[in-house]
Amino acid sequence: MPSAWTINNDASCFSRSAAKSFQKNYPQEFVNIMANLDRYKSALDSGIHPEQIKKENTFVHNEGKGVVSITQHPLRKGAHPLRLYVYPCLTTHVLHILFIGDKHHQEKDIQTIHNYVKKNLQEPNA
Repeated sequence: MPSAWTINNDASCFSRSAAKSFQKNYPQEFVNIMANLDRYKSALDSGIHPEQIKKENTFVHNEGKGVVSITQHPLRKGAHPLRLYVYPCLTTHVLHILFIGDKHHQEKDIQTIHNYVKKNLQEPNA
């Protein structure tokens, strides 16, 4: 039986105040992202490899360096496009919650996240 993954949201680049702000200002989008995070973690817990999860789910996007973004797909018309960036560490079975942002700042957000992963989380051969 596969071992359960744990969630770590202590990354220095993760802002709880930003998460609360997105939750307040975009409540439905936030709920959808959290539901998709649960789906992603459940897939990990069942032993599905992160690469396979990306292939099978439209709400998971590859962002490079082992990072994936979880979106609120399906996206309803007029919704604010949020992204929850996570890093599934294969050796420790820890799902690191790195950042929450929106599509409008995606390029800058990903640069911040890649720097954090390189300094703190990058696994050998990743």
